[in-house]
Amino acid sequence: MLQSPKTTPKSKDAPQSIAALVNDLTALEHPTLKVPYEVFNKKYRHSQKVIDKEQHAVNSAVDEMEKQLMASATSIPVMVNLLDNMMERLRALKRKTSDSIDEDCAAVRACKTRIAHLHTFTSDTPSFEKRRLDRLMVEHCFRCGYYDSASLLARKTGVEELANLDIFMAAQEIEASLMRKETDQALAWCNENKSRLKKHNSFLEFYLRQQEVIELIKKGRKSCMDAILHARRHFSSFDDVRQYERDIQKTMTLLAVLNKPGDIENPYLDLLSEARWTWLIEEFRRESVKMYQFSPDSAFSVALQAGLSALKTQNCVSKNPEDGLQRNKDCPVCQECLSALADPLPFAHCSQSRLVCYITGEPLDESNRPMMLPNGYVYGEKALHLMASEDHGIVTCPRTKEVFKISEAQRVFVM
Repeated sequence: MLQSPKTTPKSKDAPQSIAALVNDLTALEHPTLKVPYEVFNKKYRHSQKVIDKEQHAVNSAVDEMEKQLMASATSIPVMVNLLDNMMERLRALKRKTSDSIDEDCAAVRACKTRIAHLHTFTSDTPSFEKRRLDRLMVEHCFRCGYYDSASLLARKTGVEELANLDIFMAAQEIEASLMRKETDQALAWCNENKSRLKKHNSFLEFYLRQQEVIELIKKGRKSCMDAILHARRHFSSFDDVRQYERDIQKTMTLLAVLNKPGDIENPYLDLLSEARWTWLIEEFRRESVKMYQFSPDSAFSVALQAGLSALKTQNCVSKNPEDGLQRNKDCPVCQECLSALADPLPFAHCSQSRLVCYITGEPLDESNRPMMLPNGYVYGEKALHLMASEDHGIVTCPRTKEVFKISEAQRVFVM
């Protein structure tokens, strides 16, 4: 945080530091506002369609009543029925309008909650950082499919309103249906979001229809005709069938060359595999992420990889089998749980090197001069003198476990 101008003069670096904070906030928090906005936009458009439909029904009822009034002979029972019909239409319009307004207001409140959360970035940065970490971990667990753990963590940390629970819990139901080898809910989701999926050039609906045909083929010869009729009915309904041509040909060839699913020589083993259902779940997750403008990778994953890359050096990934004794206990990249994640990442760009003591992690400078033991390892003077004071002038190398006198340590000069 910036200090008060009364105690610290204005610096040219202050605008740069503010810009850096804003860039950091923008990079990680873009989905925080974009996702609830997309939810609000979707609900608003749906509400508009519902209200227009009900309003059209009311107008039709009014037109029918006007026609009866213009007729030469109109009976009272007919007019009563028309009035009842119009009142029923008006009540339906009022009910659905009220429900739509409530949903829209809930979406607006979600946006305001996110904005209020982001405002704490400048007023209470430590609290903001803690809540952001909790929220990023919850979102990451949701996107990895750990719904129970994510929900529990969201309740424990109090970030339910910031973690898009409604979106992920709805996705969980669809994923559960796919695990049961059911495609109805996923196809209903595709139909509900058809315009968006078409805009993203999504193949999800085709893959679901393809899987339905494959399941019919797998039942045997008795269901082959059903598979052909199902393919004709649905494959032809797609706008550009040519982009699915190869997949359609491969699927329909199963009718002629279907072998046992375990046959190694079967060139269509990937279509017959049960793993396709897991692949469909992953494909649904990718499309759902695109739908609500999430980033391709979770913000937690991006932040973690950026941090590991900024700390990674050549010494962090030594191939020496004895490297376990040489890893820096204070370096996150050197920890076994994170080294595998850091392995494919680039090394940090360091224009200036800084020497630190292996034992204490303190910088090696004039106040903590570097001292070399006879075995060639260098440590800070403070750490060696502290070790010697506790063991009658004897120091033990933490890497090799060799024992030396403190008088044998020599000062190292760095040019």
